Amino acid sequence: MVLPRKVRLFRRPSPSAPVHPPLEVTLDVYWCDAHGTQVSGWAHSGGQPVEGLTLTTRSGSAETTVVTRTDLPKFFGDEPAMESAGFEVYLPGPPMSSSSSPGVSTTRS
Repeated sequence: MVLPRKVRLFRRPSPSAPVHPPLEVTLDVYWCDAHGTQVSGWAHSGGQPVEGLTLTTRSGSAETTVVTRTDLPKFFGDEPAMESAGFEVYLPGPPMSSSSSPGVSTTRS
């Protein structure tokens, strides 16, 4: 039996399309219990904080809250904007199964 192969199509971006630097998200804290899921960490794109993050699980989604992180600028060339790269979010709901993990989506300028 021959199984079908996954096909991916790549398209060259148009010259006028915005080019975004890679997104980096680091989780410092992640836990879930019978009442919900807690995630905190930091995120940036090209040394600038992202505008927003959304945590999504099977039970719903929630927007993150910005958390000041005075420890981050020293790791990014003393870029003061990185102090705003911290985030945290709590999403009430049943615990996730061991086979699922939270999803994170971003908003960039």
